[in-house]
Amino acid sequence: MEKENLAIEYPSLQLSYDAIKNTFDYQERNYSALTVKATFLWGSATVVLGFVLSTLLGLHRENLGTNLIWLISIVSLYLLMTLFCWLVTFPKPVYNRADIEIIKDEFISLSPERFMVDMITHIQKASEKNEKSLRWQAWAVRLSSILLLVQIGVLIIWMFKIFPSLGS
Repeated sequence: MEKENLAIEYPSLQLSYDAIKNTFDYQERNYSALTVKATFLWGSATVVLGFVLSTLLGLHRENLGTNLIWLISIVSLYLLMTLFCWLVTFPKPVYNRADIEIIKDEFISLSPERFMVDMITHIQKASEKNEKSLRWQAWAVRLSSILLLVQIGVLIIWMFKIFPSLGS
């Protein structure tokens, strides 16, 4: 009886289930891509910071005081970017299609059609939570990109200041 009602109530049930069941794979790929981008940005910022520190070591002691503000600016940008990059890699989407407890406790005794209906609902709710996390992570990656560009801009301005011959 339930099977007939579901078939009538949801005539494209199988098509819907097939379309939505790979949602978590797509979200996992997005999370992986964001993590790679954050790691690249953080690595690039680390290279910039290393360049700044090695340049400072090459300056005479009397020039260090006048360049302290540049160092503080670049280190502050680096630390802020490190925080954002770390936050991108930390909140991995945790809601997954194959949640064993949910399948064991709630879905195992269902008919195949009821299983698909309930799983579609579960995937939708979990997917919404994952998407919220992924949107925040994408925002953090964009902000980290901007911070890296600002860090590089500060470095370039500082380089022209301490080495005026670069501008000529």
